[in-house]
Amino acid sequence: MLLPVFFIAVICLGGVKAEDPEIDISAIKYTNDLENGETVILVGNGKDGATVHNYHLYDDDDDQYRNDDDDDNCDVQSCLPENWYNVSFDDSNWNLSAAPFGNDDLDGVSPGTIWQSEDGSGDYRVKDHIVIRHYFDYDKKDEILSATLKVVHNNYYVAYLNGQLIRNCYYYSYHDNCYERSPEYWKTNGDNFLTYDGSSESGPNPDWLVDGENLLAILAYDHCCYQGDSDQWIDVELVINVQSWKEDPIVLGDDLVFGIDFFNNEESNVTDLNVTLEIEGTEFANQTLEIETNKTFQWMVEWTPDRLGEFNITAKVLNKSLTKIIHVGHYAYNFSVADDYRVGNASELLTYNITISNEGDVDDNYTFQLFGAFNDWDVEFVPNVINLAPGETGTVKLEITP
Repeated sequence: MLLPVFFIAVICLGGVKAEDPEIDISAIKYTNDLENGETVILVGNGKDGATVHNYHLYDDDDDQYRNDDDDDNCDVQSCLPENWYNVSFDDSNWNLSAAPFGNDDLDGVSPGTIWQSEDGSGDYRVKDHIVIRHYFDYDKKDEILSATLKVVHNNYYVAYLNGQLIRNCYYYSYHDNCYERSPEYWKTNGDNFLTYDGSSESGPNPDWLVDGENLLAILAYDHCCYQGDSDQWIDVELVINVQSWKEDPIVLGDDLVFGIDFFNNEESNVTDLNVTLEIEGTEFANQTLEIETNKTFQWMVEWTPDRLGEFNITAKVLNKSLTKIIHVGHYAYNFSVADDYRVGNASELLTYNITISNEGDVDDNYTFQLFGAFNDWDVEFVPNVINLAPGETGTVKLEITP
């Protein structure tokens, strides 16, 4: 008996198109200073901000070139407490006071806290070492471009960040320019200005920073009284530069970097995602992205404007787009002085009225300085910095007392 055989055929005349993934264009940002970014002060200096530190004074009988013969087991730095530079060290019973620490004025700056080393028995000093410790909080949400420790010291120092050695400048032979007899704010050569470059003891490594509480610990050593130097001083500043989309005014000739943020709303990663950037309706750049689930991907594109005026910057992904209008302008100003020739007697106040106009088409600020005046003259601009919008005019007074 023959059984019937049935063939069932399913013919798809049209497919169902898969839905596009849910991708948002969160923002279009720009900067004309990506390399330097924005400076963030983590630990301010005492000169400008009277920054407060935990501190303690110590004695060290062996000043490297002297003999330790008083049987107190104090060799180089061995009178310091163990792990004084670590976060876990207990400094709760230390004094708390403001930097700078020193025994006399330096370049017109007065000490916030007096640090005066004193004569001890024999040929050594007491209180010739000071340890300062400063705690600070930091949220590592930004990309750090660089980290710098600035040091004003007399005579030697050792610096740590979160227990990691930044620089050992405890003796002149450890690094070039370790010994400092005439410190200044901020001397950028030698061991006064330390920016991390990837090498050992070049500066603070940004990777040492942690979310939350951090510690900067400094040991300063007064090498008294070598070559008649009887001064003490220590002040520090820790800064980082972070990537920042500052959106400052753009002028012709600036090199720009756009940061376009795409957010993946899907519950899985999205791959092979095509994105484009158009400038004035013409495609300028494109890229294929992969974005993790519930994450933002920042696409960075470099561009240099070739004319003045406004530009429409449009980012596109799938069926979505976002447009930002930017203005490329120019700087220009007009400057005049009323009664630019004045005659007066010694100690008589002479006033000059200065008018300045912003004739460009972007906001600008102007800083005033006077060159060629005698050192003993009193000179003041009121104000010395003026900010003007395009087309705005301002007045500044120059006051001179010969």
